[in-house]
Amino acid sequence: MRRTLSVLVVLCAAAALLTMFSCQRLNALRIASINEDKPIEMDIADFASYVDEDGDRIYNFMIPNGIVPMEFQYVEIGLGQPGWTPNIVQIQEIRITYTFEKGEGEPPSEGYATVVQSVDFLVPSDPEGKDRTEVEVNIMPAWWISDYFEDEAEDEDPEFLEGYRTVAQLGAKIRAKGVDQTTDLEVEAETEVLVNVGTYYDDPDRYGQ
Repeated sequence: MRRTLSVLVVLCAAAALLTMFSCQRLNALRIASINEDKPIEMDIADFASYVDEDGDRIYNFMIPNGIVPMEFQYVEIGLGQPGWTPNIVQIQEIRITYTFEKGEGEPPSEGYATVVQSVDFLVPSDPEGKDRTEVEVNIMPAWWISDYFEDEAEDEDPEFLEGYRTVAQLGAKIRAKGVDQTTDLEVEAETEVLVNVGTYYDDPDRYGQ
C-alpha cells in the first residue's frame, strides 16, 4: 500500500512538473513593448519640395513604411540539460491583422489585408525575464497604406490636407512566430495595440524629416 502511494506521489509530482514546464514554454516568448509603449502614429504621406524654373515651390510626396521598434523577451531555461544553457529563438515571421476601430468613412467591406513579414532575428533567453531584444519591424508597409489610405494624401501643397489629423484608428493583432534553436520547438507570442493612421506633421521640404 505504501509503495502504491509512493508511486502515485511520484507520478503526480512528475505530472505537475510537466504541466509547469509546458506552461512556461508556451508563454516563454513575449512581445515586451511596441514603439517604446508610446502611441503609434502612421503618417500617410512624407513630403518633399523643390523650386521650379519659375520660382514656384512644388511639393511631391512618398508613402513611407510604418516601421516601429519592438522589444522581445524569452525566458526558456534549457530543460533537461545538466546546467542552464541559454536557448535562442530565431524569429521567422511576424503577422499583423488589422481591424477598424473608428475614424472617417467606412472600412473596406472585405476587411483589411493581413500583413505577413518574413524576418530573421535572434532572441536569447533570460531566466530572470529582464533582458530584452530590440528590433525594428515594418508593421504597416507602404503598399498597404497606399491600398487603403492614399486618397487622403495630395501631391500638391501639404496645406491642402484639411489639417493634420487622424484618419482612422485601427486595432492591430501582432503575432510573432519562431523556432527555439536548441529544442527545435516552435514558439510564438501575440499582443494587441492601437495604431493611428493619418496626416501628421513632418518637415514639408525634406523626405524622412
